Amino acid sequence: MDILHYCIALRSNLNPIHMKTAILILFSTIFLVACTHPNATTDSTNMESDPVFNKELVKDTLSSVQVQRLYETAKVWGVLKYCHPNIVNGSYDMDFELAKQLSITLCEQLPIDSVLIGWCNQYGELYTKTEITAPQWLIHGLSPGTARMMNRIWSSASYSRESHYVKIGMLQGIPIFQNEKQYREIGDPSQIYRLLSLFRYWNIVNHYYANIDLLDDWDNVLKEFIPIFFASATKSEYVEALNRLTHEIEDGHGVLYSDVDPYKYLFGDRIAAVGARFVGDTLVVVSTPHTLLNNEISRGDEVVTVNGVGIKEIIQERTNLTAASNMKAIYTRISEQIFRTDRDTLEVQIRDKHGRISHVKLPTYPAKDVDLEVMPDTCFRLIGTVGYLYTGTYKNQYKSKIKKAIENTQALIIDLRCYPGEYMLYSFGELLSKKRVLFAKLRELRSVQPRDFKVTDAASVGPLFSFSAYDKPVYVLVDENTFSQAEYMALAYSALPNVTVVGSQTAGADGDVAEIWLPGRMLTYISSISVLDRDGYNTQRIGIMPDIVVTPSVEDIRNGNDAVLNYVLKLIQPNC
Repeated sequence: MDILHYCIALRSNLNPIHMKTAILILFSTIFLVACTHPNATTDSTNMESDPVFNKELVKDTLSSVQVQRLYETAKVWGVLKYCHPNIVNGSYDMDFELAKQLSITLCEQLPIDSVLIGWCNQYGELYTKTEITAPQWLIHGLSPGTARMMNRIWSSASYSRESHYVKIGMLQGIPIFQNEKQYREIGDPSQIYRLLSLFRYWNIVNHYYANIDLLDDWDNVLKEFIPIFFASATKSEYVEALNRLTHEIEDGHGVLYSDVDPYKYLFGDRIAAVGARFVGDTLVVVSTPHTLLNNEISRGDEVVTVNGVGIKEIIQERTNLTAASNMKAIYTRISEQIFRTDRDTLEVQIRDKHGRISHVKLPTYPAKDVDLEVMPDTCFRLIGTVGYLYTGTYKNQYKSKIKKAIENTQALIIDLRCYPGEYMLYSFGELLSKKRVLFAKLRELRSVQPRDFKVTDAASVGPLFSFSAYDKPVYVLVDENTFSQAEYMALAYSALPNVTVVGSQTAGADGDVAEIWLPGRMLTYISSISVLDRDGYNTQRIGIMPDIVVTPSVEDIRNGNDAVLNYVLKLIQPNC
């Protein structure tokens, strides 16, 4: 399920871009045009020269008292920004207000209660409703006087579907974070710049993330990251800190985009043209370039080290830099970028099927020019009396021909181990069921009031009117590459009585996305809607669990055997 999901009601034929890395499918194109997007305010303010934003706050590291004071300031700033009736109308630039306030916050001689209450009082009178009290999550960790002030602000607010910094999508409860300045000119970011970035992201998640209940202690994340961001003085350190922060929500949509390429500053902008995937904890070669001579690397070879670093060590180093919803998805993301470098060559240590170790020097290429995905020539083919549909190259214009082709088949296989070539969930789903079947509930925002979520029985699949449908067995293939829209499809089709899901755990990142612009023209996303199954259980992080678990072995990869597909074919035709 992706940002195009709101068009379901229009039942349009949509065309999301298909790309190798699942997370790049939707977002790279959005990033390229997003500088003109009305929700990403382009600002001429150069924070490197503006004296307010460029002011040095502290020469040394922060004390524990200063961290606590910044923590309270960040929470108060979020309440002011999203709740104060004299601010939500756009009367104040809250980035600028924060920049002015931070030096006062860090003056330890002034009681923090007095500092923050005085700050809040600058924005006019409040007309409180005595019967309304602020939720505990909003005031947790604040000094008593500050907590009372937050209660006053909360009880003074009134909410609709739009305020200056956030509005709700037209057809669904998707938050749109508008009027956030990009501050493109960054260089090495100032202390205020870095704190602004942390505070903006943390407060968006704290107030509007549909999966906030899955985060164990989001308040503690703020405390933990204040000194991390404060110490990240260079652009590379800043990008690394942001990646560590986005990892904390465990959301596969949360990849950070910097200069389009999300991995350039972390791992380099070149890559070896070798494909690999994890089988358990073992990294195995799955594709090799034609330029390598003498069979230096073969399918099924184990990668032991990359530039002298062991695979387990790389996993340990990169896990906290990786935005993904579960460990299987983290391994997949790491495998896709593990051959990144800034060098012209990359040295890998390989163990072949005989246990022999060899060292191979691989040429590298600009990462933007390397695409290792091999797409089938056609989205549909017959395998004996079984229909096989590869959704990665599917177009809705093929629907009528495929409907005709599967009429006399013994079974149908729908391969969702990729990102669908077009939004096909509902249009193709009409062929698979005689009646509409509820398959999901959606937890979404009702207004711009923070955490004002509602759950709706909003999603069903099948025809609008009853008619004959495909009634033979349908098998849906899934694995760690089944991501976002593909997961939503798998969830939908799994609700149909003749469908069996086969494969392994999916990526666990479902729900439409909301974009978040951060200072320095950094772009990231969150899942903006919680997708719940029919019983009301969250699919985020868990993904879709197959009815029958089948995972490929190293031997399968070495022999080019599609273990999941062949298992299903054997299940359908046991004598083949």
